[in-house]
Amino acid sequence: MWCLQFGLYPRLMWPLMMYEVAASRVERIEQRCSVYIRKWLGLPRQLNNTALYGKGGQLELPLASIFEEYKAGKVRTVMMLRYSKDQAIQEEPSVVRTGKKWNPEEEVDKAVSSLRHGDIVGAVQSDRRGLGTYNFKPFCKSSTKERRDAVVNKVKRVERERRYVHLVQCSQQGQCLRWEELVIGRKLSWKELWAWEPARLSFLVKSTYDTLPSPANLVRWKVSEESKCQCGQYGTLRHILSACPMGLKDRYTWRHNQVLRVIVEAIEAKVADINQGKLPVKKCQNKVVFHQEGKKGVTKPSPKKQVVDERWQGTWKVAADLDSALVFPIVTTSQRPDVVVWSDDAKQVILLELTVPWEENFGDAEDRKYRRYEELIDACKEAGWNPEYYHLAVGCRGYVSRELANLMRGRFGFTTREQRTLVAALQQAAEKASYFIWLKRDDRVWLG
Repeated sequence: MWCLQFGLYPRLMWPLMMYEVAASRVERIEQRCSVYIRKWLGLPRQLNNTALYGKGGQLELPLASIFEEYKAGKVRTVMMLRYSKDQAIQEEPSVVRTGKKWNPEEEVDKAVSSLRHGDIVGAVQSDRRGLGTYNFKPFCKSSTKERRDAVVNKVKRVERERRYVHLVQCSQQGQCLRWEELVIGRKLSWKELWAWEPARLSFLVKSTYDTLPSPANLVRWKVSEESKCQCGQYGTLRHILSACPMGLKDRYTWRHNQVLRVIVEAIEAKVADINQGKLPVKKCQNKVVFHQEGKKGVTKPSPKKQVVDERWQGTWKVAADLDSALVFPIVTTSQRPDVVVWSDDAKQVILLELTVPWEENFGDAEDRKYRRYEELIDACKEAGWNPEYYHLAVGCRGYVSRELANLMRGRFGFTTREQRTLVAALQQAAEKASYFIWLKRDDRVWLG
């Protein structure tokens, strides 16, 4: 697959860009290559092409689409002819022909019109970042090269949106888009693909898009006539990984503990540093400096200030409900949160509860856990403590919630590198545990 991406495709792009090759022919080339890519990765033929070539989703593979690159090359050729320094070519540029299915001339006109409309709209924000965060440069004031790159990027975005819309229309494989905003997206690199076992990558892709050979899928594919799990219920992937009665007693608990162990080790290491005097720091918001009307504002960015997080003063302890039953250290109760971090000096206690649910059930799991520990939180307040409760969610397919990563960085003071290391370890722990549960799905006796 690496040879295909970096050996064959670069050699094909030059003749595809220079000669009159129909778009339908390039589509057939991509279809043929996709067959072998699925074969090499151990993926079923029913898998959508968006899973292979999609960009910006919750799972992004380092694979290039030759059809997308073909369109970008043709659009780049049109822009080079239109903005040529030769006056004769600029006045009457040659027509770039690509057959009847797709016209690059019309595609360039649409992209240019959209970019000019963007100049009228101006700089807009699509997230929670402040105004002026993005460097907006109008299309009309861009150089020739910048205009060409802007049009090419616009055409690529249109092609990716077309794939995204097609995935939305898929009733089963498109279900992964429901929890896209809840988890940290995974962008795999070639370095990871070289290091991973083939079974791990295959399981990750197939579980993300629900194309594993579960009993329900085998009936849907007309391979089998039995759609029930060993427990007698409808055997979907969701049922096997998160709702099977055979796994509620011990299998899911074993997976939960595998993920919890990673979190506990990371928190214990951070608390040990805090007790040694290495207190976490947090960013201090800089004062906004306004300038008078008609005068030029200050363009020099002010340095980012960092202050010590005073919430971590004192000596802290960590207890987890892992190898032995947890005894809650603050008040008398029979409840056992997964992790308790407390300080007798500061009278502060942090309660952490981990769940490893189906990714679409993050919200339901959080509400259920909060109702369980609501009385315990009130009891800690009555005892004179300042309790903090946080819900940690790691999907059974290895996707970590954004709230967990933000908590470790904002409350526990993890650095960016520590946060990425923790997220990668959590992903690996959940993937391996779920893969083992999947392999043992037909065994009534659990050997975990």
